[in-house]
Amino acid sequence: MVIIIGILAAIAIPTYLSQKQNAYDADAQNVSHNAATAAMAFQARTGSYTGMTAAALQNEEQSLPGAVDEAPYNAPGMYTITVLAGTSR
Repeated sequence: MVIIIGILAAIAIPTYLSQKQNAYDADAQNVSHNAATAAMAFQARTGSYTGMTAAALQNEEQSLPGAVDEAPYNAPGMYTITVLAGTSR
C-alpha cells in the first residue's frame, strides 16, 4: 500500500508543480500584455512615451497596481519597467 502511494505521489507532485509554473507563466504573459497596452494608451493620450512611469501605467490600466515596478536604466532618462506575476505579486 505504501509503495502505491509513493508511486502516485512521484507522478502527481511533478505534474502539480508543472501546472503551477504554467499558471505563473500565463499570468506573466497577461500582465505583460496589459502593461504594453497601457504604454500604448499612455503614448496615444500624451503623444509621447516621455514621463511614462509605473504609476502612469497603473493609471492607464487598473489591473496593474502592484504588478509593475520601475528602475533607472543605464541611459539617462530611460527606465526599465518590471512586470511581476505569480507569487511575486
